[in-house]
Amino acid sequence: MKNFSIRVLLIGSFAVVLAAMLAMEAFAYASPAEIKREISA
Repeated sequence: MKNFSIRVLLIGSFAVVLAAMLAMEAFAYASPAEIKREISA
C-alpha cells in the first residue's frame, strides 16, 4: 500500500462522502410518488 499524503486522504474522503450524499439524493428524488403512495396507504 502506498503512503498517501494527508491532502490526498482528505480529498478522497470528501469525494466518498459527496458521492454517498449524491446517491441518497438521487434515490430520494427518483421515488417521491412511491413514498407518497406508501404514506397514503
